[in-house]
Amino acid sequence: MAHKKMILVLDDDPSVRHMLQVLLEQDGHKVVTAGDVRSALAQCAVQLPDLMVVDLMLPIEDGEMFLREFRRRWRQSDVPVVLLSAS
Repeated sequence: MAHKKMILVLDDDPSVRHMLQVLLEQDGHKVVTAGDVRSALAQCAVQLPDLMVVDLMLPIEDGEMFLREFRRRWRQSDVPVVLLSAS
């Protein structure tokens, strides 16, 4: 059996997180979600994702801050990122 790809979805909008989770799981992926930067970093500490879907426009710490911190902590990681923005 093939390894299910784990995708991290970081978005502050619960409806967007849910929609992406449902769509990606229907496609056979394992999905973890986070509504803020700290939660997303905690998820990554448990298991590095195979792909990250990141909203740039977060209310407190934005998606760019998350990516800077992610790259600082996991320098050797080459996890691809899909950026989202409502603007």
